[in-house]
Amino acid sequence: MNLAFLTGSVLLWAGLQAGVAQAQVLGRSEASTAEQRLIEDLGPERVSTATPLNSLDARNLAELTQSGTSNAATITQNYTAGNQNQAFILQVGQYNLADITQTGAGNTTSVSQNGSFNQAELNVTGTNNDIDVMQNGERNKVLGTVSANDRQYQVTQTGNDNVLTQLETTRQSPQGYSIEMRGQGIRVSVEQGRVTTP
Repeated sequence: MNLAFLTGSVLLWAGLQAGVAQAQVLGRSEASTAEQRLIEDLGPERVSTATPLNSLDARNLAELTQSGTSNAATITQNYTAGNQNQAFILQVGQYNLADITQTGAGNTTSVSQNGSFNQAELNVTGTNNDIDVMQNGERNKVLGTVSANDRQYQVTQTGNDNVLTQLETTRQSPQGYSIEMRGQGIRVSVEQGRVTTP
């Protein structure tokens, strides 16, 4: 059984599948607003539009798709503490865990995990941050805390037992970076713009 926890004020599509499931491929819209892209990507019948679309401009958006067994995901976006945040989680496999918390405005966080026992925990505070995490393999882990504005981070881990720990909290850190780790058992820590390998 897959588990999903979604809190906050969101326009939401949660696709949950239990047991043996088939992966779903979603075409991506090129519409100018996040709300319209979500509706076009998922179809209007899958999106709750109890609130008129023109009043959703300050809402947070979330998309969650899980295929496989025993996956768990949490998305927390609080409307009173932020708006126009977007969170996307795609998990294929089993025993994967994803947890996204966003506070601020204009943040976009995406997690894609393919394999087993992968973990991504991201806590984003600030504005206009763009974080993209992709993990393929087993027992890979990304633990990230971003308390900054206007940052772009892209993390790709391929292989098994790789760990990235990220802490970005100062204005002096770079405006973003891209990390690609391929192999087994790689450990990287990024702290306020400084990179170490424990």
